[in-house]
Amino acid sequence: MKSRARPAAAIIAILISLLFLGPIFWVFVTSLKTAVDALDVRMIIPLHPKWSNYLDAWNFSGYQATYINTVIESVGSTMLTIVLAIPAAYALARFKIRGRKTIRASTFMMALLPEVIFIVPLYVLYRITGLYDTRLGIILVFQIVNLPYAIWILESFVRTIPVAIEESAIVDGASGTRLLARIIVPILAPGISAVAVISFINVWVELLYPVSVS
Repeated sequence: MKSRARPAAAIIAILISLLFLGPIFWVFVTSLKTAVDALDVRMIIPLHPKWSNYLDAWNFSGYQATYINTVIESVGSTMLTIVLAIPAAYALARFKIRGRKTIRASTFMMALLPEVIFIVPLYVLYRITGLYDTRLGIILVFQIVNLPYAIWILESFVRTIPVAIEESAIVDGASGTRLLARIIVPILAPGISAVAVISFINVWVELLYPVSVS
């Protein structure tokens, strides 16, 4: 029975993959058509693919500047999220901070709030501070989206690290900063990678914040 189930499962997996890849294929073949052929739904694959469409989009449609800005903002926001989330997650996981549960709950609530409620306050604040329509402004605003998830994920990873490792490093003379940079961060590498991927994708696909503050 198991030997028969494996081919069936493989066929189902292939069909599901094709279902999800269908829109991507359609976008790809459409990108190789002329403006007239793109409106013809009967023509699935163009007879004469127009590869120059990619060069035209890059050089003449403003896509180049938009793409570069998005890359800079995505990378910058991701790096800032990681830099802020690591010490915050470590402090919540290890230190007996007064009001720790309240801080943790507030962080989670921030992630659950709809983004639209921040638009008007952010617009007013950015106009006053001069951050409106700047890369720095967009990098900062995405901390509303990324930082709560990053702290939540990294705090879970910190709790899996044995305290004995940190105690041994302290006995050997490691300071707080060195302990975090040399011991904790390398162990957190899988969690940091997960946070980096999630944060980058969040910035890359998000439209509401960039349109509102730029």
